[in-house]
Amino acid sequence: MSAPDRFGRYRVVRRIGSGAFATVWLAQDEVLEAPVAVKVLADNWASRLDVRERFEEEARILRRADSDRVVRVHDIGELEDGRPYFVMTYADRGTLADRLKDGPLPVAEALRYGADIARGLAVLHQVGVIHRDVNPGNVLLRSGPDGTERVLIADLGLAKAAARGSGFTLTVGTPGYTAPEQARPGDTPLDRRADVYSIGAVLHHMLTGVAPKQDEPPVPVRSLRPEVPVAVDRVVRQALAPLPGDRYPSAGALADALDAAAVRMQEIPGAVLVPYQPPDREDNERIFRLDPAEDTLVFEPPPRPGRRRLVVAVVAVLVLAGGGIAAAVLVRDRRPVTVATTDGTVRLRVPPAWAAQERRTAWDLSRYGARPGVALVAAPDLTGWEDPDSAVPGVFAGRADGVRPQDLLAGSVAASCPAGAPRPLSGSGLTGTLTRHVCGSTAYAEAVLQPPDGAFTVYVQVKEPATADTADAVIRSLVVSSS
Repeated sequence: MSAPDRFGRYRVVRRIGSGAFATVWLAQDEVLEAPVAVKVLADNWASRLDVRERFEEEARILRRADSDRVVRVHDIGELEDGRPYFVMTYADRGTLADRLKDGPLPVAEALRYGADIARGLAVLHQVGVIHRDVNPGNVLLRSGPDGTERVLIADLGLAKAAARGSGFTLTVGTPGYTAPEQARPGDTPLDRRADVYSIGAVLHHMLTGVAPKQDEPPVPVRSLRPEVPVAVDRVVRQALAPLPGDRYPSAGALADALDAAAVRMQEIPGAVLVPYQPPDREDNERIFRLDPAEDTLVFEPPPRPGRRRLVVAVVAVLVLAGGGIAAAVLVRDRRPVTVATTDGTVRLRVPPAWAAQERRTAWDLSRYGARPGVALVAAPDLTGWEDPDSAVPGVFAGRADGVRPQDLLAGSVAASCPAGAPRPLSGSGLTGTLTRHVCGSTAYAEAVLQPPDGAFTVYVQVKEPATADTADAVIRSLVVSSS
């Protein structure tokens, strides 16, 4: 069938692209004198009511989202031959797939795009829609009025309203970018975490130049591109976790993690972003090296070409001279590290060793009849910290709306251990108590605090050896900001 000359008041300029179901044209709005994109259903599908309904549903979803992060629909119509079309935002800088033809992106640019994509998907999730086909070809780039570049989510032909059912019966999506559960239709109901996986796959492509291999464990980004910071690698791997429950709970949480990784890069320019692997630990992903003699994590400065022998010689001289300057360096590097929940509303300062591994997650409060809260865990080794028989120290902190302090304390792992008398505690506009439990050689310090109106409860648990005395300082560093 011949190409259309116009769509109502929109004069066709040229074809932008085409797919199995539709063709997209660049057109000129002759009334508003602005370029637009027009998507028209292919003629061989126009008579199929199910395909036509999917096409029109896409327009309705885009209209409902109404966001600067998602392609907007401005008009809808029908050609004389019965083919439906809709008019939408024109992305003048093409697609992310076009950009990736030249290879992987700079890390900072990939993080920015990734966060923008995640927040665009979060908009769709808020209106009850799962995209199911997030890939570089469906991410559009548009120049903003200030000269910056904006990301737009597009092509929702495979999207489905989450509220319409708990399962899907059709395997859809682009190989390499779809979540594992999408290959098993009906086995596991899809939710927004399927899109989280797809964002992780797009991130992997932006950082390495290739998408993850289908049906294989995700290859660490750093094994393909060593200069990628460890913190960034961690974010991508968590987004690509095979099981939905191990991924970020939402696209917004993933965006926050990407923002945090970008800030971290700016805070420590030139740092050696490689993990130190002690023989007895499989995964210590942090930009610090473990100093066994000091039992702390020390910042690892970048090596300078041709100066390694000089640095070693200077260190040797300092040690022989009594280590005065070296001790000063260690004191500087042992400054507490701030850790925070994904939304930044709960923050604490912990010893550097405790920041070796962090987990920011949603806090399942269903046992208390409350909605999920935000929480964080920080420890030298998360696996050891979670083991009650292990002396690995660390901290858990979380916010629980609508949960009573006594209920949180009753469900604590330390509830069955001897406890000292509760001590009053206040700070950050909150008041509460701090209680120390001793379980053999391990101590648990628990703090529960509330604002004057009791609107929510903040719970902090510090685990440490019974002979240590770090908990008070960690708990008293707590800062809670309004949500």
